[in-house]
Amino acid sequence: MTVETYLIPPPTPSSPFHTRVHKITSPRAIQAADSGFAIHSQTGPIGSERRMPVLQSPSEDTYGRFENKQSGLATSRAGVSGVSDLLRTGRGRVHNADGNSNTNFARTVFPSIVSQVNGEEWLATRIFAIPGDSVTKGWLREWEASQKGWNSVDEMKIELGI
Repeated sequence: MTVETYLIPPPTPSSPFHTRVHKITSPRAIQAADSGFAIHSQTGPIGSERRMPVLQSPSEDTYGRFENKQSGLATSRAGVSGVSDLLRTGRGRVHNADGNSNTNFARTVFPSIVSQVNGEEWLATRIFAIPGDSVTKGWLREWEASQKGWNSVDEMKIELGI
């Protein structure tokens, strides 16, 4: 199996996302995942063990986790972490990490895109993150704007020059 990765920096210094493009070649069928950053996953008072709720749609007013066909997103008092599938070839998920696998928080979740690869596949993801101390109203608009992807691999390769 081979993986060729292109990292595309944020379009501006204040953009809360970067883009990853992977060309994966595998002689057999595999499952690939590209993930965002782990984030604190409790709600309620500090020290609470309550897991964050599942949201029907992302919200600036409610902490929780959201996943759909093209993205996974988690919001908590620690901030916002999300990942989007820009080629619409995978599935958005928010995974529970093992307890104490993060040095800052005992319980975390991480958003990811899970894709099936058989032969040669191109995967493109946009990783979105805002730390809790800078979460303000307006992040949802930036998240929605970051969802724009490509209609085909050829379109993506032309736009990115790869």
